[in-house]
Amino acid sequence: MPDVTNRKQDSKNPIESSYVPLRDWLQRYALSWRFILGAGLLCFCALLINPVRTALQTFPGRWMYIFLVSCSLTLWLSSAAVIIATLTGAVDVPDRRKIHDRPTPRLGGIAVFAGILTALMMNNIWDPKIARLIICSGLLFALGVVEDTVGVSARLRLLTQVVLALFMIYSGVVLKVLPQDLIVGKAANIVLTVLWFVGITNAFNFFDGMDGLASGLAIIMSAFLGSIAFLTDQVQLGWVSVAILGSSLGFLPHNFKLKKPAEIFLGDGGATLIGFLLAGLAVHGEWAVGHPLLNLSPPLLIFGVLIYDMFHTTVSRILRGDVRNFRQWIEYTGRDHIHHRFEALLRSKRYAVILVLVLTFCFGLAATVIRHLSLTLALVLLLQCLVILVIVTILERAGNIHERRKMSKR
Repeated sequence: MPDVTNRKQDSKNPIESSYVPLRDWLQRYALSWRFILGAGLLCFCALLINPVRTALQTFPGRWMYIFLVSCSLTLWLSSAAVIIATLTGAVDVPDRRKIHDRPTPRLGGIAVFAGILTALMMNNIWDPKIARLIICSGLLFALGVVEDTVGVSARLRLLTQVVLALFMIYSGVVLKVLPQDLIVGKAANIVLTVLWFVGITNAFNFFDGMDGLASGLAIIMSAFLGSIAFLTDQVQLGWVSVAILGSSLGFLPHNFKLKKPAEIFLGDGGATLIGFLLAGLAVHGEWAVGHPLLNLSPPLLIFGVLIYDMFHTTVSRILRGDVRNFRQWIEYTGRDHIHHRFEALLRSKRYAVILVLVLTFCFGLAATVIRHLSLTLALVLLLQCLVILVIVTILERAGNIHERRKMSKR
């Protein structure tokens, strides 16, 4: 069984108990804290020097400058975010639904958003649709920070996501799966776009449940989106993807450690921010020429694990009777996502994270070649990836059933 323990929290003074992680963090990571702050600040200041900035933007290109700015700034600010989160009470306390065993700050999204926004602003080249996407993501991030500190109802979060998705549709960022010449087709595309934004945003937020999982997914997904964007001469999308990649990579050392628990989580603010940004890039981009399904295929593969997990958990909860209406679906929280099931099967959170990342990387590789295929071959490749997920489901279910039988005999 996983080595998960719930520590009892001091109920006499919850305000004082929220400061315990800060003292522990300063004692355990004092040397690395000073080093990371100093190194990150030094790199960021060096990138502000005009000759360095000009040289990097000339060779190898703007993408490298954006990457270094977002990575160094996030690396630096993540340490400060630990202190801010602790002082404001934005600390994730362990309970029976969670797998971490000590209070952990959860405002890592502050460092990630600051890294992305600063890198893109210093690049000083904006596309109007990209600017609107950044603004909408920033609003969603602000709501997530409120959720991380004082709490927000699930209805308000969902309503905000729908409104922001509709604003992006009004700005021209919409899926074009069905023909646009008919009213029914336009309406269906709008509905699909809203479901895409809301689904990917929440699915990504659900994966912020294990050390390094959400940030690792952000690195892989943004890397594949960015590489395809540059190959198809969509440099604006490529720059935003590189900013997400660099910021997520700068955050990863604070969120994933081989022998120690994470120093800080992305939180709802950071996870919904990245999820909405990636969802918007997928809709905004032109990923293939020809049939609309070909254009949608690369994002479907890159986000395949997220989509599969959302579908699997929804169906499972309905069949078990845990969810009976839309409100219960919104508010339901449980440990039945794919990384939880992999942990139960492999008895290791580290292996569960690695397996999810490997699956995502595998589908990302398929996304890079599917845009060159005919519609028939693309459908075959999509079916093959679906079969892989079905095989994974069969193996994990069989393993978990066998484990439960062993435990019942003891």
